[in-house]
Amino acid sequence: KPGSPKSLIKKTARTLREPPTPGLWQRHLDGERPLGIVPIRSGGECYWGVIDVDKYVDLSHRDIYARLAQLAVPAAVCRPKSGGAHIFLFLREPVQAVALISKLREVASVLGFGDCEIFPKQTEILEDRGDLGNWLNMPYFDAEKTVRYCVNEHGRAMSLGAFLDKYEKLRLSAEDFEKILTGTTGLDD
Repeated sequence: KPGSPKSLIKKTARTLREPPTPGLWQRHLDGERPLGIVPIRSGGECYWGVIDVDKYVDLSHRDIYARLAQLAVPAAVCRPKSGGAHIFLFLREPVQAVALISKLREVASVLGFGDCEIFPKQTEILEDRGDLGNWLNMPYFDAEKTVRYCVNEHGRAMSLGAFLDKYEKLRLSAEDFEKILTGTTGLDD
């Protein structure tokens, strides 16, 4: 939609062919320049993926968090600039994008968000054609005053430090990733 947050981002965004350096992250955290990152790497591998919920009415981050806990899905729920939800799965070791997309679609469907976007969008990157993949805006832009943050079990904003601690706890092994929605991940929250 013209004038929506996503359309404004698309007008001003540019894709860089470089890794997300500490300097780029610092500019993002300082509120100088937002950072979007492509989750898929060469070889079709990913260390993270996202369910992008673009629902803005009657959306409760706390309820999403609670439902994920009931399902034993170790994911982070973040509030993006749009006010929707970004549900992140983090991995200790890479998994193939096709497997990650499939698992994220399954989780999204169980949560009632079966029609939402999934990142990564691609199952492979054709580097010889110059493909880069689709990027996702990262949380904690302008970290001290951000409206893009991870929520805790009460649906309240977490500090950047608390989010980084949570991230470390949520990173899944490939084995635990495979067990999502089977009820056997064995991870404690």
